[in-house]
Amino acid sequence: MISKRHLSNPWLISIPILLIFLLDIFLLGKNQPLSDGIRYWKTADDILDGFKTTPILEGYLLVNGPLYPLILAFLKGIGFSVKACIYLNAFFLYTGFTFFFKTITQFVSLTKGIIATYILVFIDPFLFYWGAKLYSEPLAILWVCLLLYYSLQLFKNPKSKLAL
Repeated sequence: MISKRHLSNPWLISIPILLIFLLDIFLLGKNQPLSDGIRYWKTADDILDGFKTTPILEGYLLVNGPLYPLILAFLKGIGFSVKACIYLNAFFLYTGFTFFFKTITQFVSLTKGIIATYILVFIDPFLFYWGAKLYSEPLAILWVCLLLYYSLQLFKNPKSKLAL
């Protein structure tokens, strides 16, 4: 039985999202970079070796955007495999959709917020495809959801000192 305390915590309400994406990566994720993931993994290699073999302007760092390859470089540097890095996407999506839930429940009831959040998760089948690959889309979803939430907080209370 779910208590009212559990329903008041958006992080607990969103736990099934995390479990779904962890299962998705477990079943569909490969321990090799595919498609865009090849560029991200190569850029992470370039970052780790200090761009000795590929000049920075000829590499993919500026094309990819530096944040995702920097995160991958850190994880690769401490010994994570490709599939272990892909699991990070599940946490990006979990955090992003939790912040989406926190945003939408400021406008609708808790039940409608849960329904809207889970519909958003399941409406796009490519989200499961991207989530199980070394793609940066889950990170982009996280950033958009964080931007929405903190922008709303700033506009609701302009005197607060929220750091964007």
